[in-house]
Amino acid sequence: MNLFILFTLFMCSVDAYKVLLIYSLPVRSIGILGEGHLRNLIDSGHEVTYITVYPLKNHKYGNKLQQIDVSDNVKSLPDNGIMDIGAIMHNGVPMNDVGTLQEISVHNAILTFENENVRKLINDPNVRFDVVISDLYETEVYAAFAALYNCPMIWSYSMGAQSSVLQLIDQPTNPAYTVDYLSSNTLPLSFQQRVEELWALIKWNIMKRFFLIPKEEAAYEKYFGPVLAKRGRRLPNYKELIYNASLIFGNEHHAVGNLPSTPQNFKFIGGSHIESPAKPLPKDLQSLMDNAKDGVIYFSMGSTWQSKDIPNDVTEGLLKVFGELKQTVIWKYEADLQNLPKNVHILKWAPQQSILGTDLNIKSTIYVE
Repeated sequence: MNLFILFTLFMCSVDAYKVLLIYSLPVRSIGILGEGHLRNLIDSGHEVTYITVYPLKNHKYGNKLQQIDVSDNVKSLPDNGIMDIGAIMHNGVPMNDVGTLQEISVHNAILTFENENVRKLINDPNVRFDVVISDLYETEVYAAFAALYNCPMIWSYSMGAQSSVLQLIDQPTNPAYTVDYLSSNTLPLSFQQRVEELWALIKWNIMKRFFLIPKEEAAYEKYFGPVLAKRGRRLPNYKELIYNASLIFGNEHHAVGNLPSTPQNFKFIGGSHIESPAKPLPKDLQSLMDNAKDGVIYFSMGSTWQSKDIPNDVTEGLLKVFGELKQTVIWKYEADLQNLPKNVHILKWAPQQSILGTDLNIKSTIYVE
């Protein structure tokens, strides 16, 4: 966190930068990280062009913020049930299929490049940026913007020091001592688990090298090659470009422990997106929490999966268990529920940061992401 603050202060000490900030993946929790970067950058005096699936409405940033709406990127999400917790639980849909996740990422990037307003941005010879900051998830093709504007590339990763990320600026992690983000293993690893992690790393590299990179390279050449040619420049080699990042931010904190060694240009900034102080709760929700004499339990499936997709039998079981508790339960549930126990309260959208950040009455948080 301190390193992130120092970076922000450094940016404050020079003339305002023009920043291209890219958060084009249609996952709300990742979009919240983008909004954190946006807020910190603009509060530091910089001008931001923000490519986002979730454009801000009625914002206070004036002409310091230009937004490019790519909300049509929701079309990149597959209909095979991977985004449906009910399908995963009942139908055995694999939620850790790295091939599917890589396909989603590159398809999403192509939709971004094909967006009309993004095309206008790319083709405008008068546009300049001092730095590109992009979300990093299973594809590095957004490094094309750094090549286009001949400026530094900064990646922002929504997790921690993963092998696939570190190898962009350093070397892969040792699978005997680190766990892939799709794995259910925990440290320390048994011999069998080490073999599983080794295989996960090998499989990822095979899928990346032989299936994903050719698609990334084709998109890179298709959407950026002609633009650079018009400007009298040659397209940099893609396999060299993706290893030319200046800095990577990891959304993790040193306090979690069991972290691999990281180079100087990998910075942990976990929590930097959290507003301080947190926004006040709505009056009815504040009153509910204040009057919960035995405390509050907050239950959320995050923003990728939704509680409304939980199978009915599991929902009924959860309600039965919650109803037997003495605590007040706040459940982020995106539909109406009938016959709720007296102590269970449903919110279709929960101001999570405010719930966790403004009240000391929280006794437990059940959170799945």
